[in-house]
Order: sequence, then C-alpha cells, then structure tokens
Amino acid sequence: MRCTLDPWLAPAKPDFTRCLRHRVAPLSGQTAVFASPLACFLAMSVRPRGPSAPSLFRFHQTEPRVTYLRFIDGLRAFAILPVLAFHLSPSLLPGGYLGVDVFFVISGFLITGVLIKDAEQGSRGVAVALLSFWERRMRRLLPASSLVLLVSFIGALVFLSLEDAEVFGGSLIAAALFHANIFFARTLDYFAAPPEQHPLLHFWSLAVEEQFYFIWPLVILLAFRFGRGRALAASIIVVLSLASFAWLLWGPDAASGQHFYLLTTRVWELGLGSLLALTLPLLHLPARLAQAVSLMAALVILASFAVLSEDYGLPGPASLPLVVSTAVLLWAGARQGGQAPTWITRALCWRGFVAIGLISYSLYLWHWPVLAFAHAAFAGALPLWSWLPLLALIFMASLLSWRFVERPIRRWKGAVTTKLKLAVVGGSLAGLLALAGLGGSLIALDGMPWRLSGVERLIYSQQATSNPYRKRCDSWQKAEAAPEFCTLGRAYDRQHGYDALLIGSSFADHHVPGLKLWAEQQGISLRQVTNSTCSGVPGLIRPTYKKVQMCKDYHQTILRMIESNPNLKLLILANHFRFAADFEALLAAGDPHTQALADFATDLQARGIALQIIAPIESSMTLRDPCIKQAMLDVSAEAACGKEKTEGLRQTEAFYAGLAARFDGLGLSLPSAAMCPDGLCRLVADGTLLYRNEGHLNAYGARWLAPKLGLPDLVRR
Repeated sequence: MRCTLDPWLAPAKPDFTRCLRHRVAPLSGQTAVFASPLACFLAMSVRPRGPSAPSLFRFHQTEPRVTYLRFIDGLRAFAILPVLAFHLSPSLLPGGYLGVDVFFVISGFLITGVLIKDAEQGSRGVAVALLSFWERRMRRLLPASSLVLLVSFIGALVFLSLEDAEVFGGSLIAAALFHANIFFARTLDYFAAPPEQHPLLHFWSLAVEEQFYFIWPLVILLAFRFGRGRALAASIIVVLSLASFAWLLWGPDAASGQHFYLLTTRVWELGLGSLLALTLPLLHLPARLAQAVSLMAALVILASFAVLSEDYGLPGPASLPLVVSTAVLLWAGARQGGQAPTWITRALCWRGFVAIGLISYSLYLWHWPVLAFAHAAFAGALPLWSWLPLLALIFMASLLSWRFVERPIRRWKGAVTTKLKLAVVGGSLAGLLALAGLGGSLIALDGMPWRLSGVERLIYSQQATSNPYRKRCDSWQKAEAAPEFCTLGRAYDRQHGYDALLIGSSFADHHVPGLKLWAEQQGISLRQVTNSTCSGVPGLIRPTYKKVQMCKDYHQTILRMIESNPNLKLLILANHFRFAADFEALLAAGDPHTQALADFATDLQARGIALQIIAPIESSMTLRDPCIKQAMLDVSAEAACGKEKTEGLRQTEAFYAGLAARFDGLGLSLPSAAMCPDGLCRLVADGTLLYRNEGHLNAYGARWLAPKLGLPDLVRR
C-alpha cells in the first residue's frame, strides 16, 4: 500500500453511490436511511483494496500543487478522536483536548507548505497571491462551518433557555466573525463551561487558525518576494514562536486564565509546524534513528493524552513534549519527499485512520453541538446508553457534511478566475454577516420567547432574570465608581458615605434584587462591592485558582472601601466556599482559610462594624426537571421538586454557626431554613422559580428569599 506521493487534495470521487445502492436494497424505511451511509463508510474504509473493490480512497491525477502525504490524515485521526473522547466524558481521556494542539502543529506545517509553493513557483503580486490563498481557505473552511452554525442556531431555538439562547447569540456572532477565542477568553473557563450552555465553544480553535491565516501568509509572501525566502521566514517564525512561548509562561494571559484561547499563546504551536515546513529539506537523520524517534514521539503523544489534564495548567511547559513530538512525526513521514516512511507513519496510512482523518474537520465541527444539545435534552450528564447513538449521529452528520458540502466546494472543477475568487470571498463574508445577524437577533429579542408557550414561557422568563446591575457593578475595578448604579436604597451621600457594603462572589451578587428592597425599607445606603469567583474575605483565596491576583486586588479594594467610609455599620458577606463543620477545630489546626475569616471578623469587630454572613444555597440544581412545570401549576407539588440538602452544605452552615458564636456583632442568615424546610431544597416556592442556573438565584428567588434571611435592623442599631 502506497503511503505517500498521492496528489494533493486526493481522494477523488468515491464509489459511494454504488455502495449505497447495494446496501439499501435489502433494507427499508428508517433503517436504510440511517444505517446504510455509516455501513458503507466503515466497509469501504477497511475493505482490502483490489481492482474492483469500491474504495473511499481512489485517486485521480490532477495537476498537483504539493505532495499529498497520506499519513497526515491518519495523524489527524489521532488528533480528533481524543478530543471526541474527552468531550464525551473527560474521564475517558483526561488529556484528550490536547488533540487541538496536534491540529495546530499540522495546520502550521501544511499551510506553510502551500505558501512556500505559491511563493517559489508563482510570479503573481503579493495582493493576488493573498487573494488566492484566502479564497482557497474560505472554500476549505467556511461552507461546512457555516452549515454547522446555521444548524446550531436552530438547535438553540429548540433546546436552550432564554438566557442560554442570548449567550449563544453572542457566541454565534463571535464564531461568524472569527473572534470566538476572544469572546470565550473574556467570558468562560474552558474546563468549567456547562456544555449545554455553549454549543459553539469549540469554534475558539478555528478562530485561532483563522487569525493566523490572516497574518502568516503576508509574512511568507513578503519574505520570499523581498527577502531571502526560507531563511528570512524561518527567522521570523522562530522569533514569534519564542515570544509566544515566553508570553505563555510569564504574560498576563496566564494569570487571567485567558491563555488557553488566545493566538498570542498558540503561535508557538503553529510556528513549530511552520518552521518544520521551512527547514524540511535541511533535516536529515539515518533511517534507524528516524524509526526510533518517530516511535518515541508516538508514545509521548499517547501518554500526553492519557496522563495530562487541566491540572497541569495547559497549554504550557507540560504540553511542549506533545507539540514537539507531533512535529517529529510530521518530519519522519515527510522527509525525503515522503519516500522514506517509518513504521509509525506507515501505520498511520491504514485506511481506517485515513478515513477518519479525511472527515476530521467535519467531525470537529459537528461533535460538540451534538453533545451540547444532548446535554440540554438530558438536563445534565449524558447517560451511558446514549453514547453509541450520539457517536453514530456525529459520524453520520460528519460524513454527509464532508461528502456533500465540504469536499465538492473545496474541489471546484471549473475555471478559477479572479472574478470567481472575489465572488467566493464576497459571498462568504456576506454569509458570515447573515449568521452574525441571527446571533444578534437572539440578543435583541431576549432569546426569542415567542418560541415558548404557557407555563414554559413563565418558567424561562423567571429563570432568565438576574441582578440588573451585575454588568455595571460586579467587579473590583468598578467598586469605587458609578455610585448612582451600584448603590441600593438611599442615594449615595459623599459626606455620610455608605451605611453597608455587600461583599463576596457571584453568590453575593445574586442577592442584590432582594437586598435592594431591604435597603429601601431600612432607608440606608448599601453599596454592591462584589467580584465573581472571589470570596470577599482578604486572604481567603483558593491556592489553585487561576486568578489569584485578581482576588488579591479585589480584597485590597474592600479594605479601601472600609477605610474610606467611617460611618459604615454593616458588611454583608456571601460566597460559595465550603468548610468542615467544626470552626474551633479548624482554627486551632491553623487552617489558613479559617484564620483569614477569623482575622477579618476580628478587624471588623474592632472597628465597630457588624458582619452578616449569608450561608450558601444548595447548588447543582437541575433546572430542566419536568417537575418544575408541574410545581408552577400546582403549589402542592412544590415540596417534591428539588434536591436533598447535601452534607457539605450542612457542615458549612455548622462552621458559620461556630464563627458567629465566637464573635459579637456577627450575624448568620441560613437560606436553607426557607428553601429546604424539610431537608429537600426546592426549586419552586409560592409559584416562583427560585433559580437562575444550577447554583444561583434569579431575581424572583432573591426577592422571595430576602425577607426570610433575618437581616439586622440598622435603623434600630
């Protein structure tokens, strides 16, 4: 079996129709429709090649632009399958998401190879060469991705709540306009993202590549036109890659957790593939040594998928061996024009691997929306029995997308004129703008509530509510500004200052709609000084948290607010931290979190400022539980709709009770007393849905709960 030297963009038209005709004949109905294409695909992938055997991999001679290296499609299979396994269940392959890093190296290698051929063989101007390159990239990437975006929009209307649909609208705009990575870097932790809320999360990696495609072709073409070609381009990519890796290690993106998504911290992966393409003719090794290093590289890649996880702070130094090993495998298979494959690269040429590699782009596009909407339909984790049907659906959609969308448009057989290239570019951009418009419509129309009816519309309209001041006020950077927006109750008076501060994480922020009513009744000035994910207690920070510096800045802001408001009477604290039950034992054992809380309470006591702690509410609630609809219609069904109070919440409440017993002027509010009266924490109370998402109250829930918290009477004090 030939492993290399097939023409670029090879497989030609497969004998797929004949396979379907023969296999559909004995079947009927839905069985034929759904089973036959997948059966043909698998059969044609593994069937021995013969003179008359139908094969998905028959090649026809065209004018080759560059050599097609069959093993690269096999390597793509080993990039996409771990990603698919990780997204199906992270426990299957903890480092599976690193398959994207493998894709980046392959992309850098292939794209630079194409650009080198264009630059060395072409006599066209830079502008014409850039237009040709972008036109080919658009034909390669946009048809299939646009189809997925359109289908995902329809899926969002069917499966997503109003709030999730609005978030989806923003991600649709970002995906259509090539900045999904920036959008998610600002809003989302990749590893903490609820799948059902972000069906387009995987578009972040496509955005990274698309941004690279806008910059790197210009560098290559200019280097060959006005410089010393490969040498100059290689020098530039070395400098950019080293700068990218240094930025990854020491830049601010790592501290903020944004480094996972951004081009600045991924250039070195794309750059290593590009550098290999530029220097490939100069790299030589004896055949036996090439065999050894390629085998070692394959083992490193497999070990990285199995061993590494998000705990290693990837991308980073721990992902360097995998990235380098991918480049080694590319070199081992592509050296000497692809005529000296190693054992590993020969194995990657197996038809089954190549078949998956050929549809890997469509697989990557389709797998995540299918899984995300399945999570939404199942209201959480996917049951084990659903895995096989979902995988079949993913492969079916990918195969059909590759066969009837991706491949025909990519392999245009007509004359490719400048007018056609301009039409492709213009039409593609117009289509993307239309998709962005669909995303904007979801935001402008509040998730399109007309698609719901009756009690469902009421449920989702309540769920979608939250603190209306959140965007303006929930950040340490906004804590000392905009008093007109972030002050609850009596208006801010510069001479008097604030009477009370609300501090803590998003679990303090979600109480604002209820605390606003309480502050108005008290006639006091209450300032929101919250910062999502931070505790609100100076020194109380998870050591493994990626945004430690942000929380330190937030804690300093709280201390400044206390110092600058001498008439301050009360601090209200709420966060999601969990503690063991015995406060005194933890304090005696020197637990740093307990000590930080005790020190803060001591400081406030010395200043004469009361501290009111609102204990956490029960989290991980299932908001797609069918019982919610029944509970909204029948008050007697409310008591059976919810989740049992967890031991962790019981212990945390006991911890805070011990803290309150130790310090005078420290009050404790227990939301569970009202929300979990019989040990079952309810989702609905008095005909009101209490939760906005799995762990936060909505505005209705906050207003329902506030009078039941037993907050102090500041007027009397």
